[in-house]
Amino acid sequence: MRTIQNFIGLSLLALIGCSNSQSVEVRILPKSYQVGSIKSELATPVVEEVIRVRASNVLVLTCTNTPQAKVQQFRTELLAKAQPKIELSFLKDGCNE
Repeated sequence: MRTIQNFIGLSLLALIGCSNSQSVEVRILPKSYQVGSIKSELATPVVEEVIRVRASNVLVLTCTNTPQAKVQQFRTELLAKAQPKIELSFLKDGCNE
């Protein structure tokens, strides 16, 4: 019986820990970076917002015509300040700025 109680207690702690994870969607377009209402030609303001909200997961949405250097700049700045899980996906619409 004690083992079951320990298991339930640990499971609840794990669920509480997982509920604190924050996901953020970042758009990297050919001429700008965007997260929420923040839009900038530079990566730094967007990285700072991701850090401010303490995101543990970052979904990067980009266009096929976005220079790879823009995506790399964002990734480099973000990983210098935090260690979130980063996923990359491509946009079909909204790439014509």
